[in-house]
Amino acid sequence: MDVNFCCREIDDNLPLTSTLLKSPKQLHSKLDGQAIHIVDRVNDEESAYLVMTLKQLLLPYITDENLITVGKRDKRDALNFRIIHDADFYEKMGQEDEYLPSTNEFRRQHLTIESSINVSDAIVKTIIKEQLIKRDISSRTLNLFDWAKLELKGVWTFAAWDEERNHVIFMEIQPNGNFEFYEIEDRGIFNWEKFDKYKDAMIDSSSGDKSRTLEGLVISDTGDINQIFRSDEITIPELSKIEAIINEVETEFPENKRSGKALAGLIQEFMTESSRKDSEELVRFSDELQILGSNELDKRSFKKLLNERLGRSSNISSELRNYLLNKHHIRLIFSKQKENLEDLFDASLNIKYFGETEKEAYYFVGDQNVKDYSFKDACHLRKILAVKDSKLIFRQLLQTMDVDFVRTGQSTVIPFPFKYIREYKNFGVAK
Repeated sequence: MDVNFCCREIDDNLPLTSTLLKSPKQLHSKLDGQAIHIVDRVNDEESAYLVMTLKQLLLPYITDENLITVGKRDKRDALNFRIIHDADFYEKMGQEDEYLPSTNEFRRQHLTIESSINVSDAIVKTIIKEQLIKRDISSRTLNLFDWAKLELKGVWTFAAWDEERNHVIFMEIQPNGNFEFYEIEDRGIFNWEKFDKYKDAMIDSSSGDKSRTLEGLVISDTGDINQIFRSDEITIPELSKIEAIINEVETEFPENKRSGKALAGLIQEFMTESSRKDSEELVRFSDELQILGSNELDKRSFKKLLNERLGRSSNISSELRNYLLNKHHIRLIFSKQKENLEDLFDASLNIKYFGETEKEAYYFVGDQNVKDYSFKDACHLRKILAVKDSKLIFRQLLQTMDVDFVRTGQSTVIPFPFKYIREYKNFGVAK
């Protein structure tokens, strides 16, 4: 098997900057004056403890603790956090499940005793942002995202399937951020004149079923239709460069630079050629190496000694390591400097849009930054196709994925209105 790699020229690189959920204070304006109601439907010692813990974890996100109340029934127009048992408990006990869907009048987020007894700040952030999305849906107004900054004209439409009920849901967004949903049964969608024209863009012509990899449609105010397909292709970082760096770190000192005396000479050379001539730390470090004479040190021992004598993160340590690398090709560490990481892991960062032709383009959404050289998910390429006589319009929507309220702490991989569609399909009737 032959494996080949190819590089793509990036047409548009959008840095991920959204930090709405990064700190509690950033949510103050979104929760200002908003009533929060904790509903205890379990009513035992465990639930009482969960109520107390949840209240304490919610306090940093609001400006007035009197906005948090506790009771047994949901409150209209409040953010209701319902404490219940999981479905298995109610089935086992033969009781009616206490789960209730959100409605336009009641926003509900459930926490089960079985899974939330050790509720954390991360969980609270997640349930707050879920509630804020439900509040937007109830009011039919985008409050978590400034739609006007996109400078889009007219009504833009997003369409996705509700797989469970075989419905198609359309979301129409006005220039001011107001929106409306239209939920249409599969059987009837193609005889509703307003949406009939989107049939061919959502159906696989060979099978008559929904296109398997289609994630949704985007329709501009001028009627241009773009399809979003999830591909099986993923991006990878600069593997060859990373391998070369790792090999350089693991390579031992050259034979003529392994003794204490030779290494001391390198330190003295660095002192002479840099502005560190009078550094007492370097002088002591050099003297200590000089004492070793012809005894050899491996890289691990030298790095440990360097960190102990000069400090692992000090400026002088960084300058010395860079000097040894640039002047003598001796690499001691895998550099964590931002520029180095961004170069190596660029294929896993930010929003990249590329390969645009008249009818198709590609993009992927990565992380905001490199964290411990690890990434939670691979970045799947998504393909955008302009339907029939349509033009490519998706590039105008790249900012709709620079949000952190869809996946807590991460950006969404498709425009956020599709999250609103997913939440809307779970709404119930007033109860």
